[in-house]
Amino acid sequence: MKVFSPEKLVKAREEAGLTQFQLAARSGVAQGKISQYENGHTCPSIMKAAALADVLGLLVDDFLMEVG
Repeated sequence: MKVFSPEKLVKAREEAGLTQFQLAARSGVAQGKISQYENGHTCPSIMKAAALADVLGLLVDDFLMEVG
C-alpha cells in the first residue's frame, strides 16, 4: 500500500528552490495547507496533490511511499 510522504513533498519543494509561499502562489493551494502536509498533520486530496506535483514537475506518485 502507498501513502503520502510529507518528506517527499518537502524534498521536492526544496529541490525546486521554492518556499512554501511560492509553491502556494503557483499551485493555488493555501500556504497553511502546504505547511500541514509537510508537517504530516493532514494529507492532500488527489486534486491538491496533482496541483502541487504539476508545479514541481512531478507525478502525484512521486509523493507516495510504500508501507507494509
